[in-house]
Amino acid sequence: MNDLLASAESWLQRQRELHLSRPVVYRRGDACVELFATKGRTGYERSDASGVIVSATATDWLVPAGRLVLDGEYAIPRTGDRVVDASADRTAVYVVVSLGPSGAYERTGPEGATLRIHTKLLTEDRS
Repeated sequence: MNDLLASAESWLQRQRELHLSRPVVYRRGDACVELFATKGRTGYERSDASGVIVSATATDWLVPAGRLVLDGEYAIPRTGDRVVDASADRTAVYVVVSLGPSGAYERTGPEGATLRIHTKLLTEDRS
């Protein structure tokens, strides 16, 4: 019997990739891969060294886990990796960051087939 949730997740992932994503370059050192990603956000709170709670927002990139391939191997996001989002009028570089216990990414969906990669804006150049 076909798993209805897995089929629905696969269909939704294809629709997101077709209609709600844009090409980005995922980079780790000299290794990189171009893939389609959907931009999102995650709000989070951290306490600083003095115990003050600081609220912030991370820019997330949702990508199919099976598409994140670096040097011929499936990869998982690491703190310090880069996501380059280039368009005709600007190039933005995001750095992968850890959001405390959740780490640099989260697997989403019933089968964990999508990676939600947490980043912050590093540089932005406008043409």
